[in-house]
Amino acid sequence: TNQQAGPSTQIVLEIAADGSYNINGQPFPKEQLDTQIHAIFDPRPSKLLFMKPAPNRVYQEVIDAMDVARGAGVQVIGFTPKTG
Repeated sequence: TNQQAGPSTQIVLEIAADGSYNINGQPFPKEQLDTQIHAIFDPRPSKLLFMKPAPNRVYQEVIDAMDVARGAGVQVIGFTPKTG
């Protein structure tokens, strides 16, 4: 079932295997991460973010993304389980 995105929808930041970024399936350039985070979370009362890095991505990339999110007042509340 394809549910419409509402205020209660969880936000997932994915770092794909090729190093590209997307939030809930919407791709964007890495340098726009801060802008995208603010655009999504500024109007939201609940500032919770899940991270979904591909297994081959380096940890520093994840740390950098978390730092950007935290700088925007977002609480990173964990990772979706890695598969494989």
